[in-house]
Amino acid sequence: MFFVFGYPASDMSRSPNVVPVYTLWKKYVLLLCITTPASVIPVLVGGADLMIPGVVQIPSSETVVPPQLVAIAQYITDSPITRGPPLAVGHL
Repeated sequence: MFFVFGYPASDMSRSPNVVPVYTLWKKYVLLLCITTPASVIPVLVGGADLMIPGVVQIPSSETVVPPQLVAIAQYITDSPITRGPPLAVGHL
């Protein structure tokens, strides 16, 4: 399931697909995931933008260029995976 924003139905061929967070819980490999500390999550939920000082980890194997879609997850220090489930989707 994907959502499309900002394009009329007659011009769907140019529209970007936006992956819902629920889909990322099941298939987390669909988008690049960046992590942020737990203290930043409530601020993001309140509508703030994520800025570079709030980013803990971006996978070094991936090239990230604006306006790429990314998933945002909580950074977890005592876990071998080092991230929680995706909590948001947005443009870089």
